[in-house]
Amino acid sequence: MAVLVLVLPVVAIVAITAFQRRVEADLDARGRTGDALAALSRLQGDAFRARTTADGTPQRARAFMTANARRVDEALDALQAHDPPPGLAAARLQIDSNLAVNEALLQAMTQTTSADREQAGILALLQAAEATEGVARLVLARAAEVYDARARRSQAVSTYGSAGVLLLLGAAFGLLLRRTRSEERRVRRSEREFRELVTNIPCAVYRRRVGEGWPMEFVSDRILDITGYPASDFVDGERTYAGLLSDHHRGEVAEHLTVLEGSGGTLVTRYPITHADGHVRWVMDEGHLVRDAHGRVVRVDGTFSDITDLVALEVERERIEQELRLSQRLESIGQLASGIAHEINTPVQFVGDSISFVSDAWTDADALIAELEALSLQDATDERRARVRDAAEDVDLEYLRERVPAALQRVHDGLGRVGAIVGAMRQFGRPPQAEHAPADLNEALRSTFIVAQNEYKYAAELEVDLAELPAVVCNVGELNQVFLNLIVNAAHAIEERDGTERGAITVRSRREDHDVVITVRDTGAGIAPEIRDRIFDPFFTTKEVGKGTGQGLAISRSIVVDQHGGTLAVDSEPGHGTTFTIRLPLQTAPLAHA
Repeated sequence: MAVLVLVLPVVAIVAITAFQRRVEADLDARGRTGDALAALSRLQGDAFRARTTADGTPQRARAFMTANARRVDEALDALQAHDPPPGLAAARLQIDSNLAVNEALLQAMTQTTSADREQAGILALLQAAEATEGVARLVLARAAEVYDARARRSQAVSTYGSAGVLLLLGAAFGLLLRRTRSEERRVRRSEREFRELVTNIPCAVYRRRVGEGWPMEFVSDRILDITGYPASDFVDGERTYAGLLSDHHRGEVAEHLTVLEGSGGTLVTRYPITHADGHVRWVMDEGHLVRDAHGRVVRVDGTFSDITDLVALEVERERIEQELRLSQRLESIGQLASGIAHEINTPVQFVGDSISFVSDAWTDADALIAELEALSLQDATDERRARVRDAAEDVDLEYLRERVPAALQRVHDGLGRVGAIVGAMRQFGRPPQAEHAPADLNEALRSTFIVAQNEYKYAAELEVDLAELPAVVCNVGELNQVFLNLIVNAAHAIEERDGTERGAITVRSRREDHDVVITVRDTGAGIAPEIRDRIFDPFFTTKEVGKGTGQGLAISRSIVVDQHGGTLAVDSEPGHGTTFTIRLPLQTAPLAHA
C-alpha cells in the first residue's frame, strides 16, 4: 500500500502533464493556423500596397511578399510536424500556386507594356490569386476548426482525467490515511500494553549508562515502590541511583562490572539500598551489558527486584537452622549432663549418708570421751590426772572437739551444693517438650542461677527478688535458655566495663494483672542508642570474634514473642547498665506435687 501511494502521485503528475501538453500543442497549432491565415491575407495586399506607396518599389513589394510567404511556410511546417490535419498538403499546393501567381502579378505590374494589355493580364492574375487564396483559406479554416475541436477534446480529457487521477489519488491517500490511523492505533495500543506490562511486572526495568552515579536513561515507575523515589528523579538527574548504596557495596558492584567487561557474562548481583523512609531494602540487580564497536561496556539494560522479604526469609531460615543446631547441641549436652548428674547423684548420696553417720558417730564418741574423762579423773591421783591430761593434749582433744563438727558441717553443705547442681543439671537436661505445660518459673530461675554461676561469680554479685508466682503454662526448657542467655549477657556486660570493681546482677519476678514479669538488670557498660534497635537482629553482636554468635538475643526474642506471645524489652543507659524485661501472658494451671 505504501508503494502504491508513492507511485500514484508520480503517475498522476505524468498524466496531467501529458494532458496539458496535448492541450497546449493543439492550442499552439490553432494559433499557427491563424498566423498562416493572417500571413496569407497580407500576402495579397501588402506587396501591392508597398508598390503603389510614395517610396514603393518592386523590390520593396517583393520583400513584403517574401516575408509573408515565409510566415505562411513556417506555420505550415509547424502544422506538418504536429499531427497535421486532413488537406494540409492540398492547402500547401494552393498556397504555393498563389505565391507563383502573386509573383507573376508583381512582375506584370512592373512591366512597361500598354495599359490595356497590362490591365487585362493583371485582372487575370488577380482572379487566379483570389481563387488559389480562397482554396488555401478554406483549407486552413478547416484545419483551424479541427485544431479547435482537438483542443476542446484534449481540454475535456485533461479536465476529466486530472479529476479522475485526483479522485484516485484522494482515494489512495484516504486508504493510506486509514491504514496510517489503524497503524497509529495499533502502535499506541502496543505501546500502552508495553507500558502496562512494564508497570505491572514486579520489578523495575531500567537502562543506565556506565558512569559516575550510574545515570539512568530510562527506568519504569516500579522504582517508586523499591526506592521510595519517582522515576523522574533518576531520569532527570535530580537523584543518582548509586547514591542509595553504601560506598562499600557501590565499590563491589563497580568491581563486578569491571570483571564482566573483560570476561563477558551477565550482571547478577544483590545489595542493600537506603529507602526514602530510611529503612534498608535489598535489591536484586540483573542486567545485560551493551557494548560499543570497540567492545567497551557503555550501558546496562536490566531490572531491579525488591528481595527484602526473600532476604528476611533467608535470615529467618538461617536463624531457624542455627536454633535447630543449637537445640540439638543443647539437647545432646543436656542428655550428657543428665546422665552425668545421674551417675554423680548415687555416690554423692553414699557420701552424704556416710557423712551423716560419721557426724552422729562423732557426737556419740565425743559424749563417750567426755564421760570416760570424767570417770578417769574421779578420785584420781595427781599422777593419773596428769596422764589423762597428757593423753588429751597428745591428740589435741579440744581442737578436735572444736573443728570436727565444723568440718563435718562443711562437708554436708558441700554435698548439698553438689546435689543442687546435679538437680539443676538434671532439670536443664530434660528432653524438650513439644507442648506447653504448667511450670514454676521461680524454680526455673533458681536452676539457671546454679548452672550459670561459673559465668557470673567472678564478675558480679547476684541479687534475687522472686515474688510468689502461679504456675505458668509454657515451654520451661525454652525459657530456661532465655534466662541463661540474659544472665550470661549481663555477666559479660559487667566484665567489659572499665574498672575492676565487682558489679551486680539483679533478677526479679512479679505478677502484674494477667502477666508474669521477670527483669534481669546489670550494672554493666550499657548499650549505645545507635545500636539499641539492632540487638535483636540475627547475627548482630558487639562481642569480640569467638565470644559471641549474635544469636542469643535473637533466639530469646523468638522464644518469648513467637512461641509464648509475650514481649522482651530493653532499657539501657550507657555507663549505668541495662535492664531486660520479660512479660509473659499468665496461663495458670495447678502444679502437680508428689
